[in-house]
Amino acid sequence: NIVSVVEDISREDIAVIFENAYSKTVDGDDGPGINPVRANVDGTGRFLHVSEGVEVVYDISATPMELDEDANLLVAGERLLSLTINGELIIADGEVVPGDPLSMVVVDFLATGGDQTFDAHLSQEYDFTRLGITDQNAVADYLESLSGGDPTFDIASDFRYDNTPDG
Repeated sequence: NIVSVVEDISREDIAVIFENAYSKTVDGDDGPGINPVRANVDGTGRFLHVSEGVEVVYDISATPMELDEDANLLVAGERLLSLTINGELIIADGEVVPGDPLSMVVVDFLATGGDQTFDAHLSQEYDFTRLGITDQNAVADYLESLSGGDPTFDIASDFRYDNTPDG
């Protein structure tokens, strides 16, 4: 998974990408507060992980997007309610807010059509640039930056990473 940049994505296609990203998400059944939302068990991940500054609101009970094996759109989907990126509203009440195209940083698996992310159901094909760093290296670099160079830094003790059942 090489970190890659996809530039100049139309807002309409951003909406489709995010609609697709939550199309395989289902209600969890593991009890109150335990895995309340999870990926479908059909083997597809299709749950887009977003960075700080990105807020996605979707309705898991609404109609999900459906694509055929060739990524042709069968059902548009109605789950995506809003999308805000760095304070800018991109989708409001399920509708695209007019504005400039956007760029996304994703792994090359997604940029090349994995999980049907950048695939036939979009209005156009998008070129992308591999940045030459793996997602694992990017995470390691980020965690190292949190440590301030302290080799004894313990991520488990950092208040921002609460992995307790109630966290």
